[in-house]
Amino acid sequence: MHDGNVITAVLIFLKRTLSKEVLFRELEVRQVALRHLIHFLKEIGDQKLLLDLFRFLDRAEELALSHYREHLSIQDPEKRKEFLKTCIGLPFSVEDSAHIQDHYTLLERQIIIEANDRHLESAGQTEIFRKHPRKASILNMPLVTTLFYSCFYHYTEPEGTFSSPVNLKKTFKIPDKQYVLTALAARAKLRAWHDVDALFTTKQIRWKN
Repeated sequence: MHDGNVITAVLIFLKRTLSKEVLFRELEVRQVALRHLIHFLKEIGDQKLLLDLFRFLDRAEELALSHYREHLSIQDPEKRKEFLKTCIGLPFSVEDSAHIQDHYTLLERQIIIEANDRHLESAGQTEIFRKHPRKASILNMPLVTTLFYSCFYHYTEPEGTFSSPVNLKKTFKIPDKQYVLTALAARAKLRAWHDVDALFTTKQIRWKN
C-alpha cells in the first residue's frame, strides 16, 4: 500500500470521527496530509466541506476560482449554464462576483438568442438570415462578439428583446465608445451605410474634442 493511500485511509477515518474544527486544526500543521485531504474532497465532490476547510485556512476565494475554472471543461451550454449558476454566491471578490454573474447572464441570453435564430434561419422567412447565413453559433462567445452579432442580425429590434444591441449594452454596461465602434464594424460589414452615417454622427457628437 502506497504512503498516499495510507494517508487517505487515515484521513477518511479522521473525517468520520473528528469534528471538522478539530480536523482542520490538526491538518493546518500537517501540510502533506492537508494536500491529500484537499485532493480527496475534490475527488469525491464534497464541495461543502472543502469550502469550510478553505474558509478555515483563509483560502476560500482560491477555492471559488478553482471551482469556477471547471466550467471550461463543460461543452454542453445548458450544463455549463447550470454549473455557472452554482458559482454565484461563492466567496469571490466583489469584482470577480460581478464577472461570474455577467458570465452566467450572457450565456443564458446566448442560449435564448441561439434557439430563436436557429428557428428563424431554418424557417427561411427572415431576409437577413437568407442573405447572410450564420457561420457559427453564438454560444460561449465573448461579450463583444455577441454584441457584434446582435448589431449584425438584430440591429433594429426594440430594447425589450434579449437580442437587442441596446438591451445588451444596458444589461452589461458596455461603454458608449465600445458600443458605437462595434456597431460601426457590424453595420459596415452589412454595407448598411445609412446606419454607419448615423453612428458616425453619434461618435462625433460624443467624442469631439
